[in-house]
Amino acid sequence: MFVWGLLIAIVLGPSNLCAQQHPPAPLQLKADQITYQETQSTVTATGHVVVTQKVFPNGSRTLYADAITYNKDADTLSASGNVYLEEPSGDILTADSVSFSDDFKKGMMKAMEMITKDREYLSAETGSRENGSLSTAEESVYTPCSFCRTNKKTSPFWQIRAEKVTHDQNNQTVTYNNARLEIKGVPVFYTPYFYHPDPTVKRKSGILTPIYGSTRDLGGIISLPVYYSIAGNRDLTMTPILTSKQGPIIVSEYRHRFRDGESKLAGSYTRTHGLPLSQPIPFNGPRAPKPDRWHVAGMVNYHQSDERRLFLDVNRASDTTYLSRYPITRQTPSFMQNKNLTSTAMVEQFSWNSYLGIRAFAFQTDTPKTTPMVLPKAVYATQVEPKKIGGILRVDANVLSLSRENPIQRQTGSEMQRVSLGVDWKSPHITSSGQLVTPRLTMRGDGYFVRNYRDKKENVVGRLLPQASIDWRYPLVRRFDQNQWVMQPMGMVVASPYSANRKNIPNEDSTSFELDDTSLFRPNRYGGIDRVDTGYRGVYGLDNTVHFPDQKLINVFVGQTKRLDHHQAIPTGLGEDNAQSDYIARLKIKPISWLTARYRTAIKPANGHPRYSEMGVSLGDKKLRLDTGYVYLNKEATQKHQSVSQLNWQARGEMTDNWSLSFAQIRNLKHNRGGASLASFASASYKNDCFRVDFGIYKTGYSDRDIRPDSGFLVQLTFKNLGSFTPSTTTQYPGSMLTHF
Repeated sequence: MFVWGLLIAIVLGPSNLCAQQHPPAPLQLKADQITYQETQSTVTATGHVVVTQKVFPNGSRTLYADAITYNKDADTLSASGNVYLEEPSGDILTADSVSFSDDFKKGMMKAMEMITKDREYLSAETGSRENGSLSTAEESVYTPCSFCRTNKKTSPFWQIRAEKVTHDQNNQTVTYNNARLEIKGVPVFYTPYFYHPDPTVKRKSGILTPIYGSTRDLGGIISLPVYYSIAGNRDLTMTPILTSKQGPIIVSEYRHRFRDGESKLAGSYTRTHGLPLSQPIPFNGPRAPKPDRWHVAGMVNYHQSDERRLFLDVNRASDTTYLSRYPITRQTPSFMQNKNLTSTAMVEQFSWNSYLGIRAFAFQTDTPKTTPMVLPKAVYATQVEPKKIGGILRVDANVLSLSRENPIQRQTGSEMQRVSLGVDWKSPHITSSGQLVTPRLTMRGDGYFVRNYRDKKENVVGRLLPQASIDWRYPLVRRFDQNQWVMQPMGMVVASPYSANRKNIPNEDSTSFELDDTSLFRPNRYGGIDRVDTGYRGVYGLDNTVHFPDQKLINVFVGQTKRLDHHQAIPTGLGEDNAQSDYIARLKIKPISWLTARYRTAIKPANGHPRYSEMGVSLGDKKLRLDTGYVYLNKEATQKHQSVSQLNWQARGEMTDNWSLSFAQIRNLKHNRGGASLASFASASYKNDCFRVDFGIYKTGYSDRDIRPDSGFLVQLTFKNLGSFTPSTTTQYPGSMLTHF
């Protein structure tokens, strides 16, 4: 930021902060000739004058000049001829002449130039200081850019010229009169007056950087955020947003930090005109948005103690497409926001070996009458290592209560209360030959009260689920110079009764099931409680990893489940029948710094077709990199019974030291023969030591009620030390998690 306040104060100035807290140190004076005139109380030093002063807490300030005169009676000091000042901070100042009076509260400089420790450049024809706190620079120039100062034909990439700049230390403001921004010596922006907080201020009320952007749907967008610093720990930002094709939007955000936590409250409102629907709304489908649209988001995070935390997160909107269409939140993670909003209230209690969490959830979806409210969901877990039986003993308790206005026929009830208590014991053991054997025993009891499920008004049901398993692994290691190969065959046998999954128990928390390399060797492959993994099965697999230096590796895993009871424990199409599961495989490759690849798949044994496949490849370095992610799911593996085939890719590179380009696309490969683009992105960036410009364009192809295929652009200008000019939240490429391990 600007250093106008240092123009005068740094020159032997006891009015700076350190000097106010600590008396100024004595001056050490050296010169070719020193003359003292007693009658005039004047000290004059000429010829290679050097004045040095120690500065608290360490360091020194050194002034060089051809001549210095100090008048004790008038309390004035002046220096002239090649004035050169070195500050302890590393700043360097030169001037033709300087003079001070009134205990350095007043001062004057001529032909002043300054280079700060951060290589910023500042010059002024004259500089003055009044009352020890008001500094003024006339005909000043400022730039943080590098340029040849000895060559008058060259100019910095950008600089600011101002007729007058005033720094008020008491009000902590910097004010400009008749200022213009020049790029390569060409004026591009002029303002007769503006001000901003000085560099010592962390926060100050005022107008923030304007925001500008454009989309085909909303037209031109401009906003002017206004910031209010209420107190040191509280602030408020009000942002009016104007669009050329729709009505204005008002957005606000209040933030409050306190000793043991923080809170935030945000909201917005607009009135939509026209509400053009991108597609007809089917019968019993999601409702169309109303003209008055709004959102409210609030959060409180309070740490009552080191062991207890209270958390509240509220998120509501007038409809589920509002936040996806309008540029409200600037932290948009992807090209389409999650339209299902979740509100949460939670209390957590921690200790060294236990955890207690009590939560409540409310969801805003397109089907509010069948969407449940969860109040409460309580989870308790504790773990000990009993000395008598050995191993690790874990106890889990779970309480759940949920209700909805209308049940889903033969899938859910209108109300459900559940109590669950489980005990889990396992004892890992390493044999003398290096084999790892882990027996495991679990017993869980669940009790349910269900209303309006399967044509029963009320029903009480309970069950017990014992389960036993034994896991075996045998890591074999072989070393090759700096490399290491680990081959690990593994197997597991699991046994549990068939009767646990009863028809009169609804499924609320186990609706999704995925059989992959992360769940194959889990005794209970369901993520929730309502559905359990029953029967008898054997699991086998082989894991091979070659480790290279610098954490590089090649990993291959294959595995499968064999049913020992010819009983089908999971729904059809999810990877396992009554005989065996799919072949599960995983490949990870990172043998060199410029190549990373991951591939996961599940192959049906009957026909060799994949149930799902996902692949991620990252190729190249920062100069030129290609990231590709691909996902395929057959229709039996999806809830809507529609196959998915999607490709994400991004190519980016640094063309020169200053220029970089990026192209990206998300494609639905199942749409017609060549696929259809869901979103496309292109961007270019230019940067140097003091300036950066980012330009991007996008085009989307999805529709949802009033959300239509859209396109727009993003421009961001960043001037070093002056902040940035950032348009609204334009769609950005979300990236692909498949390219990371």
